[in-house]
Amino acid sequence: MDRRALITLVSCCLAFVSTTTLRDLSRPDTETVDFLQSLQDEVEQEFDREIQFDQDESFPVTDPVDPLTALNANYSDLLFEGDIRLSHEAILSLQGDHRSRRQAVRAPNLLWRDGVPYTLGEGLSATKRKVIREAIAFWNRETCVNFRARGTEDHYLYFVGHDQGCWSTVGRDKKQTQQWISIGDGCQLFGIAAHEIGHALGVMHQQSRPDRDDFVSIMWSRIKRKVEGNFAKARTTNTYDLPYDYGSVMHYGPTSFANNPKTHTISAKDANYLLTMGNREGPSFLDVALVNKLYSCQDRCPDIGCENGGYPDSRNCGVCKCAPVFTGTYCELPWFGPSSCGGSETVTEEWQTFDRKVVKDQHCIFHFEAPEGSKVEFDLEKVDGLCNYGCYEDRVEFRVDRDRLSTGYRFCCPVNPSRRFTADSSSAPVILKSTKNQTSVLFRYRAV
Repeated sequence: MDRRALITLVSCCLAFVSTTTLRDLSRPDTETVDFLQSLQDEVEQEFDREIQFDQDESFPVTDPVDPLTALNANYSDLLFEGDIRLSHEAILSLQGDHRSRRQAVRAPNLLWRDGVPYTLGEGLSATKRKVIREAIAFWNRETCVNFRARGTEDHYLYFVGHDQGCWSTVGRDKKQTQQWISIGDGCQLFGIAAHEIGHALGVMHQQSRPDRDDFVSIMWSRIKRKVEGNFAKARTTNTYDLPYDYGSVMHYGPTSFANNPKTHTISAKDANYLLTMGNREGPSFLDVALVNKLYSCQDRCPDIGCENGGYPDSRNCGVCKCAPVFTGTYCELPWFGPSSCGGSETVTEEWQTFDRKVVKDQHCIFHFEAPEGSKVEFDLEKVDGLCNYGCYEDRVEFRVDRDRLSTGYRFCCPVNPSRRFTADSSSAPVILKSTKNQTSVLFRYRAV
């Protein structure tokens, strides 16, 4: 073949890729249609169990529409749970015995056992390439899964940007060989790219866990008709004993699939977690822990005595991987944030006032320490920041769980009336962060 013919062939192949869409790749077969219909039939049995609220708590969010469900709206008939392209192997794994489904797909044939080769499509903009590379570098750094630029491998991830929406396949699908991840227009956020790569590694959505009803309520009457099956939950799963995380990057936002974007389709049973759902900043500590457990990364290291919920870093077994409020070789020390603007606050039985402001790109962590045997009570009076679901740009976050591993109560919108809540222990970290504007907060605290 001469040079001119080769150039023509390559140009034709590129033209084909740049015009191919999800509809060309995923023409629904009987198996997929039957599976999705079975989920729809299953959830319809729960419609009459919906909890009714007299009125939703309303926040002046900048954009109430969940970005993933909005960007993928034209493919709602092809995508499972809003952004998952189903393969035959994935359906078999998700169904299992009596349609046993998992938050993390653990079937060995769906894991990337020899690392993850990948290629970036020619049509990706510079911005999309940058975001994708950052997301790849994150998962490569934080887990034992090795990503590498594709050489001659037959099976690889192929990132495209010309099609609509943000979507991926769950796990390694051996029948696809060239396995697409779409980062279409509007999807060029680090958190969204990391979310889709999380699916490709084998992770399902957080709210599909079988124990989700202990943490959230699904408002069936507010969901668009015939897409309620996207809220089907797993019947059995291996959650690796990790706690439910409202701030997981794999969690739906409160308005996902809503027939009215100003109403919530998912309501947190603890209302203080409402604004925590919908994080698009990036994977949480527990998201990373799930992938590390899924790929048995910790088996590569001996037990080195990590503290405060940390675990050995499979990239460097001599140090521990810590929750984002701890530091030190063994996670034994409180972390005050990369801006070194945090600190420790002594909590007494008398009410004290905390009034602070952080500016753009500041990230400060304050550790409120009460006497042993008591708990820290907070009375949140004022918050000023960029108001959005997930509070992933500006926020104050209260880590109130005893282990301080799960994402905490996030606030970035005005609070009215004030919020009073109590931490589970005598130690409660409070995170102040701003990436867009500035964040200010006013609250009182005491030991109880």
